[in-house]
Amino acid sequence: AVVSTQSTGWNRLTRKLAIRRSLPEAMVARRRRKRSSLIPTWDEEDFQTAFEVFDRDKNGTITREEVVTVLHTLGQEADLVEIDQLIREIDVNGDGQISLLEFKTMMELLMKTSQEDERQLVEDTFEEFDMDGDGMIGVEDLAYIFRKLGDHEMTREELEQMIVDATGNTMSKTITFREFKAVVKEH
Repeated sequence: AVVSTQSTGWNRLTRKLAIRRSLPEAMVARRRRKRSSLIPTWDEEDFQTAFEVFDRDKNGTITREEVVTVLHTLGQEADLVEIDQLIREIDVNGDGQISLLEFKTMMELLMKTSQEDERQLVEDTFEEFDMDGDGMIGVEDLAYIFRKLGDHEMTREELEQMIVDATGNTMSKTITFREFKAVVKEH
């Protein structure tokens, strides 16, 4: 019997590609409940919770060093020059520290950048999977990628099921970019 790859094949693939971002543990449960895109939409409570997590000395502001922690937690790398530039851009009162309101502005900016990075990552990944450049991913393309990622356990039937899961069509033998993007976003 073929195991449904809706829960195994695509999950395994997206996990291996590390498309998901991790957030502070305090927000993981909320993120899962409202995940509707690759980057979650935050509400005021999310911003407040995150601010409190990163304001380690609990003085109501986030310092340059704490901004480094924010970026690291979000999987973003920046040198001190870039961090200073970011702080200057969002520090409306010029005190060199980030208030809750400024933190919200910073996070919205970082999320927008992350969303653009995610879109580019999905496009790049699709292009890498599309071995012959025809704008479609087939079973052989998926088999090659799984092997390249060190996973030699996927059967042809499981790979074919991944295509069916992505397209919703039992007769389909390939995945378009639109279908790929939707299934990756889902996982």
